[in-house]
Amino acid sequence: MPATHQAIALTRLAAEAAASKKGGDLVAFDVSEQLGITDVFLIVTATNERQVGAVVDAVEERLLGQATKPLRREGGRENRWVLLDYGDVLIQTAAADKGITFSTVAHPQQVQRLIFQKMDERRRRQEERALGQRQRELIEGLKMYDEMLEERNAGRI
Repeated sequence: MPATHQAIALTRLAAEAAASKKGGDLVAFDVSEQLGITDVFLIVTATNERQVGAVVDAVEERLLGQATKPLRREGGRENRWVLLDYGDVLIQTAAADKGITFSTVAHPQQVQRLIFQKMDERRRRQEERALGQRQRELIEGLKMYDEMLEERNAGRI
């Protein structure tokens, strides 16, 4: 099952907040089918520990504005790395020299856009399937109603 709408929305808000504090190499992965514990894993790099703190504070503030608090926060107070667990979304932020880096990815922003594009496409396909199912159910209900009207008009009801 793909990431939920809520997880995608939280990921977008968290990514925007991280980017506002110059968080780099933002990459989000839909891991809902691989991991049963979360839907999206957002990775953000920072140039130093101070920036890690700024990115984390911005993310927490933005999501708190949506009445969403992290279930758990891991990482040292020295801000070398921080993991925020929002249930459906995990956000990993680390100073580039202390943890994660995507310097080997030729165009990390393109990867990020592609991931969000794929997530949106998957969500649209899921919505289209659900709409198709509702339409089939409606058609079936209308057929049953039509049959009832025919029976009533024929005096069988």
